[in-house]
Amino acid sequence: MVFAKSIRFKITILYMAILAVTLTSFSGMLYHNVSTGLHENMDTLLKSSAGGVEQAIDTYWQASNIEAIERGEKPEALRKRRNYNFSKIAHRWVKQESTDPRLLDIIIQIFDTDGNAIASSKNTQNISKIPDSDFISVLQGKPRFDTINSNGAFEAMKLRIFTTPVFEGEKVAYIVQVASPLSSIEVALNKLKVTLFILFPLTVLITGVMGAFLAKATLHPVDSMIHTIHQITAENMKLRLKVPETKDEIQHLAETFNDMLKRLESAFSSQRRLFENLSHELKTPLTILKG
Repeated sequence: MVFAKSIRFKITILYMAILAVTLTSFSGMLYHNVSTGLHENMDTLLKSSAGGVEQAIDTYWQASNIEAIERGEKPEALRKRRNYNFSKIAHRWVKQESTDPRLLDIIIQIFDTDGNAIASSKNTQNISKIPDSDFISVLQGKPRFDTINSNGAFEAMKLRIFTTPVFEGEKVAYIVQVASPLSSIEVALNKLKVTLFILFPLTVLITGVMGAFLAKATLHPVDSMIHTIHQITAENMKLRLKVPETKDEIQHLAETFNDMLKRLESAFSSQRRLFENLSHELKTPLTILKG
């Protein structure tokens, strides 16, 4: 109980409390920044993948059109919008290129302007169709990001989806949708949370113990001063505190206390001399009266 009321204990608790608040703020900011960075990287990857899919399909389509032009087909047949031949080309490209290692974790779907899937990679069976409200905004030329929960073959997983329209002239010709599981991001964030959860109390505990030792070392001269003060009595007023060469408040306190002891010793000496003089002056009259 005495230790709990000591300055050393109060300093240690205050230090631990300030450290805990600081670490809590730092951990929260770190987790937020890491989470934001990982999700931004995911969005950038999906945007890049969607752009790559668009360019590849267009290149595939243009190559197939060379043969169509040589056969003398009409220009209307070369348009992508609501074109059965384009649907076949898109389906063929997705089927061939979806096994590319660069697209291993990317789920690809191609939609026509009616919202029907005209091509998709093999792992899209658990992705729901684009909602009508979202589909309308995409048809208006507004790419969008969404996060959905999908029931996989073994467990539920969260997907990050990027849906973007592809224009032909001023009209939307088709829609590219790419998605990727967020499992890797969630695993990384869970590891970060576990690490912070373990390091937080451990750091506070270790620094608290170190703070207690530092407080003890800092206040050691005070303990020495208290021990010396207990030894000072009226019989040994010449005893003085040891002044630590710390050049801080503790040194100033010791010097001030020694100065006070010097004044008290001077006052006691004056009183002692006064009593001795009075005793000497009264000794002769008292002897006469006694005789």
